[in-house]
Amino acid sequence: MTLRLKSRKVLLIAGVVATLIIGAAVTSNLNGKIEQKQRDLQETSKRLEQVESEKFDADKANKEQIQRLEAEKQQLNSEKDKLHRELSAKRERVKLASAVSISKPASASPKSTSAGSPIMPVGGMLEAIKRCESGGNYQAQNKVSTASGAYQFVDGTWAGYGGYSKAKLAPPSVQDQKARETLARSGTSPWNASRACWS
Repeated sequence: MTLRLKSRKVLLIAGVVATLIIGAAVTSNLNGKIEQKQRDLQETSKRLEQVESEKFDADKANKEQIQRLEAEKQQLNSEKDKLHRELSAKRERVKLASAVSISKPASASPKSTSAGSPIMPVGGMLEAIKRCESGGNYQAQNKVSTASGAYQFVDGTWAGYGGYSKAKLAPPSVQDQKARETLARSGTSPWNASRACWS
């Protein structure tokens, strides 16, 4: 009887020991899995931070690129507008040059009026007007009016001719063209104030 009890006790102890060993193994396995999950979580967190950082850098780079493109667009539009203005001014000058070219040349022989007095050639007339109006100074500015340039065009008559806001700002060739055109269209009436000097 005593032997049986001892055997049962041994078996019971062995069972408990086996259960403890199995439990320890299971626990160890679970702990290992938990540690692995924690490592995976850390790696995932690091990767997420990296992705967020890369996304931020990409957004920043895209923003900077968009700003550069906008700046280039504005510069190109400004250059385009400038070229349009220059082209318009050149077309106007060509048109005016064509209008002048069909007028009577300065070297043509002077005609006579019904009274028999010769008419001064266009070139000579304009030289005389220019000398009387400004002394031949293409940058002259009238002190009491908006008249300026060699032929003393007021701003209203000049009217932005050739793309210049005032006559004195235009080069001599443009002022001469405006004077020829005015003389061909209106005669000498625009310079009546100085007629006593140049007639």
